[in-house]
Amino acid sequence: MQTFARLALMLLGSTEMVTGGCLAADDPACGKDYPVPTKPVDYRQEFAGGSLLPSEIVLKAHVIKLGMTPGALVAVLGEPTRQLAAESRSVPEQCEYLLQLLQEHPTSMHLYKLAALRLKYLAGEFRVSEWALPDVGTIKSFWYSPDHAGRELSYLYYFAPIAIAPGKVERLKGENNTLLRAGPPRMEWNIQSNRLSIENQRASGDAVRSSP
Repeated sequence: MQTFARLALMLLGSTEMVTGGCLAADDPACGKDYPVPTKPVDYRQEFAGGSLLPSEIVLKAHVIKLGMTPGALVAVLGEPTRQLAAESRSVPEQCEYLLQLLQEHPTSMHLYKLAALRLKYLAGEFRVSEWALPDVGTIKSFWYSPDHAGRELSYLYYFAPIAIAPGKVERLKGENNTLLRAGPPRMEWNIQSNRLSIENQRASGDAVRSSP
């Protein structure tokens, strides 16, 4: 993900990063050539009301990382708001699924993350859980298990924050690679590490302070 970080830092020196690319199925597992053009990405715009693919989420003093089990996420987030039924996919079918995700958000930021996932050649059982967090936004966890009896682990997160005006997203003072939404709740997104921190997530009217 070093390329992702370098391109992100380029943006933070300006208002928009004009970059594009395509994801082509250039190996036998993905079958046909299926390029998807990607739009220029503005990271401030994405953090204001777009869709992020964080590698880590700090919430309620817990760190949510890729490779966690459903039970571990339920312990932090509670029961999911919505569940999508599990389905079996072969390696080519999973490749096609990742391409469909990229079509929904055709930006270079999504391209780098999804292209890396494609190279893992996953096949087995897949499903999605979704949590709608008050005053925060929506977290989706994408689960994978090699078979029906296998252990489910998260392999991708999506975060869609509640929309605000892009002008309210600022650089964190002294941290050129970190964007800030002052809130409440306060949110920070370190683009270089792709780490999202949500400091004051509210549940049932109570403010919860998480670790920085």
